[in-house]
Amino acid sequence: MSKFEQNFKAKYGDTGEAFVQKWVNGLESGKIKRIGGALNNGNGMCCLGLACDILAEDGLVSKKVLASGTVHYSNEHEMPTDTVQKVIDSLLNRHTDCTHLASRNDEGRTFKKTAAVIRTAMKKQGIILK
Repeated sequence: MSKFEQNFKAKYGDTGEAFVQKWVNGLESGKIKRIGGALNNGNGMCCLGLACDILAEDGLVSKKVLASGTVHYSNEHEMPTDTVQKVIDSLLNRHTDCTHLASRNDEGRTFKKTAAVIRTAMKKQGIILK
């Protein structure tokens, strides 16, 4: 188990429910502009960029804003690191995954629709988000 996975479990527990709840709440808030092709360009985020931003706020990944406004999370700007993807994919328990969510995002699906996919994935595991 990687250091990130250990820290994630220590912060959020085995199910990661608190993390996913924060993520879904952010997606549903209507406060974040959806973009495609990058995690965070300084003017908006993709759905996975929001997940990375939450992880950065909680001190689990690094966040660096470049002069262009593009944000790198643990030196990545197009997709989360493999370790972060592995953890998110495991939380969603193969009912969806980061690649699928990124594709939906880049196809222009709304954050609310993406949140619904995440809620459904969690519900299939018996976890009902608020």
